[in-house]
Amino acid sequence: MSPAAVPPPSAAAPPVRRLDSTASVCVIANPSAGRAGRQVALEAAVARWSLRGWTIRWRSTQAPGDATALARAAAADGADIVAVAGGDGTVNEAANGLVGTRTALAVLPSGTANVLAAQLGLVAWPSPWRTPDLGAAADALADGVVHRIDVGLVEAAGRPKRYFVMWAGVGADAAVVAALEGPGHTALKSRLGAWAYAIVGARTLLFDRGGEAVMRIDGVRTRGHLRGVIVNNMPLYAGVLHLAPEAVFDDGRLDAATFFGPSGVRAVAHWLAAARAGSPRAFQRRVLGGERDAEHLLSTPCRTVRIVSRPPLAVHVDAEPWGTTPVRISIQPGALELVVPVGAEGALFSPPDPLRATASALWEAWPTPFDRPVRT
Repeated sequence: MSPAAVPPPSAAAPPVRRLDSTASVCVIANPSAGRAGRQVALEAAVARWSLRGWTIRWRSTQAPGDATALARAAAADGADIVAVAGGDGTVNEAANGLVGTRTALAVLPSGTANVLAAQLGLVAWPSPWRTPDLGAAADALADGVVHRIDVGLVEAAGRPKRYFVMWAGVGADAAVVAALEGPGHTALKSRLGAWAYAIVGARTLLFDRGGEAVMRIDGVRTRGHLRGVIVNNMPLYAGVLHLAPEAVFDDGRLDAATFFGPSGVRAVAHWLAAARAGSPRAFQRRVLGGERDAEHLLSTPCRTVRIVSRPPLAVHVDAEPWGTTPVRISIQPGALELVVPVGAEGALFSPPDPLRATASALWEAWPTPFDRPVRT
């Protein structure tokens, strides 16, 4: 399903707002995501929202694409929040139904790999052996705020467009995603979660051949043997790595980590050396710890990335297969509202603008029926 065009953010809408004590919530649950038996914990977590006075509606997905349609319908019905109880794939689908609306996306970590939830501090780190505390996540979200965030857009002629919240990848990591979504690795992903990506990823890094490519980042042309490109909208990648420590959700840009080289290992080594993160200590500080370095960026800030290659290289969107190159990846500023727990904001958003914050506070305090829908 092709996403609709994104309208520009409303000048009246504040960049940050608090949740209404009478919020209307549509919970979209993926019954096939995560561990069996999670429904009881999920219902108990959502019951905490009911006790706060929130109105809850439940919807379940049955097939790929359902979350997009359900989220779009919820937004049209006036829901304040769409809470996704599923993994990153279901979150991506719901986000594609909410882009350009005033309905906020919330994440209840219930999938195999909950990387966005980990970035937001709702889980410690994605693992199939660690059961997320859905009750604590529900409380953290209820006490949080709504931020307007950027999303990425992946498109090519003759193919459905798709938005992403976390990242899009071309080449090696997209080949890993395609392999794990195939029939031979579905059980491996269910059992091992993020470790399945590591196992298949190591094999791909060693044996994937990449391709000759022409890449343009904001019009700057690079040609060579491309192993992969990961275009980030947030720092955390695959739950354990920080490929773009400087990335934030609201800066109007993406951050592209590019891997060129005759082999996968040499491509990674070149990427680390270019950012002066090749030593074990620098790797631990920056790639594992996410330490920022304004002088030596791990990724290239950009607004658009265009890639043409021979042979065509795989493309993924938020760890879901999308297609192959050629592809254009671009930023859509302020296109989605996201519920962010208190305490997760500092490293994920730009420093507040005092004038903008004042305008937002005035908008929140101004009691007018014209800016806010009145529910009866």
